[in-house]
Amino acid sequence: MRQVSKIFAIAIVLMAFSASMFAQDTESVSASATIISPITLTKNTDLNFGYIAPGTVAGSVTIVEGATPSRSASNCVIYTSGAFSGFTQAQLTVGGNLNAAYSLTISSGTVSLTGTGPAMTATLTNTSASGTTTLDATGSDIIYIGGTLDLDNSTNQTAGAYTGSFNVTVDYE
Repeated sequence: MRQVSKIFAIAIVLMAFSASMFAQDTESVSASATIISPITLTKNTDLNFGYIAPGTVAGSVTIVEGATPSRSASNCVIYTSGAFSGFTQAQLTVGGNLNAAYSLTISSGTVSLTGTGPAMTATLTNTSASGTTTLDATGSDIIYIGGTLDLDNSTNQTAGAYTGSFNVTVDYE
C-alpha cells in the first residue's frame, strides 16, 4: 500500500507541475482608429446652355466639358457674342482625404428643362471623373459636367427661360 501511496503522490506532484506550466498566458493587444476628412462637394457653376434660337426643325446644343469647354449647335443658332453670349459647363469641387479614391454619380443621365413651352431634355456628360477618381495631394479635384440639349423647332419651342436640376453625389471608394 505504501508503494501505491508513493506513486499517487508522485502523480499529483507531476500534474500540479504540468498544470502550472500551461495554466495561463497573457498578451497585450492595441486598439486604433484613423479619422479621415469627410468628403465634400461644392458647386462652383451651374450648367447653362446659353441663348438659343431654334431652327425650322428640331435641333440640339452640345457643351463639351473640360478645362476649356466648347459649345456647338445643330439645326439652331447659338449666340457667341454680345448680350446673349453666355454658356457654362457645370463645375464642382470635391474635397476630402489626401489621395483618396472616390466615385461620382449623377442622379440620372438626363435632366428635363421646363419653362414656357414644351419641356426639353438634356443628356448629361462627364468625362473628367468617370468611374473611380482620386483626389490630389491637396485633397481636391474638379468635376466638369456638360451635355446635349434637345429642343423642338421654332414653331413649338416657345421663347422664355427653361430650368431643371439634377443631383451629383460623391463617395469614398
